[in-house]
Amino acid sequence: MKLACLVALAAAPAFADSPAELEKLLATAAEPGVVMYEIARQYAIAGDRKQALAWMEKAAALNPEYDPRSDRGFETMAALPEFQPLVDRARKASLPVRRSEIAFTVAEDDLIPEGLAFDPRSGKLYLSSVNKHKIVEVVPGGKFRDFVSEGREGLGYVFGMKVDPRTNTLWANSLSDQEGSGVFHFDLATGRLIRKYVLPEDLDFNDLVVNSKGDVFITATRAQALYWISAKSGKLEQWRPGLRLRGANGIALSEDENRLFVATFPDGVTTIDLESGTVRPLARPANVSLAAIDGLYFHNNSLIAIQNGCVADRVARFYLNSALDRVEKAEVLERGNPLFDVPTTGVLVGGAFYYIANSQLHNYGAKGIVDRAKLHPVSILKLKL
Repeated sequence: MKLACLVALAAAPAFADSPAELEKLLATAAEPGVVMYEIARQYAIAGDRKQALAWMEKAAALNPEYDPRSDRGFETMAALPEFQPLVDRARKASLPVRRSEIAFTVAEDDLIPEGLAFDPRSGKLYLSSVNKHKIVEVVPGGKFRDFVSEGREGLGYVFGMKVDPRTNTLWANSLSDQEGSGVFHFDLATGRLIRKYVLPEDLDFNDLVVNSKGDVFITATRAQALYWISAKSGKLEQWRPGLRLRGANGIALSEDENRLFVATFPDGVTTIDLESGTVRPLARPANVSLAAIDGLYFHNNSLIAIQNGCVADRVARFYLNSALDRVEKAEVLERGNPLFDVPTTGVLVGGAFYYIANSQLHNYGAKGIVDRAKLHPVSILKLKL
């Protein structure tokens, strides 16, 4: 997959569908405003400002929180007088909520981090680097060092990661221009590569989750699919060939390990019952937006989500019913933090949520860092739940 496209998907999902094709989704979408927003975005990119404004007005009428302010797809429209009321409406509907504190900062400002993992045994955190093709280890107190050095073992752009405490290992998604889409398995004690699973295709393995049996489930954004590595077979393959998960991104596993929650477009979150194989959108009240979820985590019968696309960057909590098939209510935990620059993923640590505040993906393109003068140290924030 071309890096420019990959970065766009990681920061704010973009789709090849034409506006006409996207319109076909409106009749069945659980959250049609998200589709309207994407239609407006596509018209804006194409230079059709009249259609872009019209569709953005339709989206904002359904939910004024849809926020084009930081979306590069709308940058050519920012100076239009007609665009300003949409921006003002989004700003008023998305007032700041400040609860987080800085856990630590990493001075290596050109990492462009996307994934964050936690080892409960050692208390160490692991930070993935898109730009430097490596994984950084952060010890309690904030000191950091390379856990996997740049490009070692064929590691490419590194995205979602998870620690499996049962085996004391780390799983990481990667994309290599030479080898393709891969899942790497490292020993935490030594940093040794146990095995890598690589498919020579542009799949965009995005995020992953590991169950207590050692099965690994992986979202493939570009492939619009769910892959898995069975602990029994040790093979990397599609979980269910033919299952389409458009824009598959963040993934979470219920405490009983029977249900997967996958961030998708346009329905926000798709639920998968691993026992029955049933796949359906997570139901929600009309005033709750599950749009543009990147990192997704299950915690005490709720989902913790980082949203960084068509709504103002935020961390939100979605409380579920006992059947885990519907959102009962939503709560914004953090929004409008001045450190935010495309927050991406996080990790649950006891009763707190640690997350990447500034991946700086907007400052990264096909040729690497766009403007080094605009880089900042990486901030990891802590939010008590």
